[in-house]
Amino acid sequence: MRQAARFTGAAARGTAMVIITVRPENDAFVLCEDASARLVMDDRSQREMRFFKEDLAAFVDRTGVDKIVLRGAPEAGKFKAHPRIYKMEAALQLHPKLEVSIVTDATLEKWHRHSGHMAPDVHRSVTTMWEETLHQDATRAACLSAMGWPQPSWCERVK
Repeated sequence: MRQAARFTGAAARGTAMVIITVRPENDAFVLCEDASARLVMDDRSQREMRFFKEDLAAFVDRTGVDKIVLRGAPEAGKFKAHPRIYKMEAALQLHPKLEVSIVTDATLEKWHRHSGHMAPDVHRSVTTMWEETLHQDATRAACLSAMGWPQPSWCERVK
């Protein structure tokens, strides 16, 4: 049996990176719980970086994910990210089996305004607003990947 197309997105905040995989179903997207994960980096030490890298490699090997759309962390301004977030992003981008595209908050918001109704609800295990925002960003990035990101034609599909 042929497996349905699956699309993966990621977002990082605080000490966590959430990786969400979705698949198209009818006119919406459904979470693929078997190919989604929450990876943690407690501090910026080399030891934690290695643990994060190993957890990421185990996830990629287990799921077969090869492309991820990453919600990029803000580089400047009032809400710039903690250096730990950039280390998580670097580990993702340097993984030899992954092709990573970065998307901005503004692009995710634009997609959400036009096609947000297609995104699946946040997983029932999420209990805090902080965690919900993280999951929403990763889910939106995954859905945007399904719409053809980073190809410019995706805008025509969400009108």
